Amino acid sequence: MTIGASGILGRKLIRTDDGGPFPPIYKTDVPKFEIKRIATVSDLRADPEAIARKIVRQIFEFYNWNDPDESMLVYFQERLIQRQF
Repeated sequence: MTIGASGILGRKLIRTDDGGPFPPIYKTDVPKFEIKRIATVSDLRADPEAIARKIVRQIFEFYNWNDPDESMLVYFQERLIQRQF
């Protein structure tokens, strides 16, 4: 899998729920990123949600957010999967 973004220099993370804004420190200092990950079929069958959360953590690191709470990631992931946004 390859996931990337460009044109992101100076962009900030925002919230789309009613939880209020993120602190302004979650801002990227890079113009682009690319994440490459190899996952086997058995990995994907075993725990695809965990793989996705690891990738999200890597993306957050580009925005200087190095310690997102795992339970928060699970909560938002479950809401997204259940289409509750």
